[in-house]
Amino acid sequence: MNSTETLKRTDGWADPSLVIKLRSALAALFFTVLLVSFRPFNVGQAGTSGQSGVIGQPTGDVVNQLGFGSLGAMALFAILTLVNSRRIVALLSPWWLTLFALAFFSAAHALDPSSSYRALVFTLICILGMVSVLALAPDGESYQKTFVLASVAVLCLSYAGLVLIPDIAMHNAFSSEPEHAGLWRGIYSHKIVAGPVMAGISFMGIYVLRRGSYLIGSAIMLAGL
Repeated sequence: MNSTETLKRTDGWADPSLVIKLRSALAALFFTVLLVSFRPFNVGQAGTSGQSGVIGQPTGDVVNQLGFGSLGAMALFAILTLVNSRRIVALLSPWWLTLFALAFFSAAHALDPSSSYRALVFTLICILGMVSVLALAPDGESYQKTFVLASVAVLCLSYAGLVLIPDIAMHNAFSSEPEHAGLWRGIYSHKIVAGPVMAGISFMGIYVLRRGSYLIGSAIMLAGL
């Protein structure tokens, strides 16, 4: 006889194996979107709040505002309907509430409160998206697939950009920072955004490699480096 303590909210209306696959797919989708963004190769506001990617802020950009707003809503819905309540409780902490309270207090006293609030809301959406990735992926195999999909998407787009649209995928001498000419930025607005993302991708490659997928793991690690 099964214990009611082991039941998930999805039990009774869906095949458990299908739910696991759905959770894995959503984790991979959310993580890929967070890394690629809805506006890759958007360098019109390089180095400002318009930069694309997980580090950038979609200020004043309708596509990013609608896209990331929808992503946040989907992530919240997925967490509430597909994740075991005990896992959600484990992610909650009074320290998070303290951090967010201080962040909103700081935004309220900023020189430009409206821009600060937009940046803060975007940050909260990204945090919610990452929480959904961590909560939805059921096991190490799912994390591996999530990392592979997101990494390959970023790397393929970035390297393709270097070949097909090098004036956008790398810094050029006609920008406000001509000293960076020739340095790669891939799908991101600036090398300082691309750098930490690629470092993270390299670590993902190591994770995949350590799990036994030597070929794809090594390829991701080296391409990120």
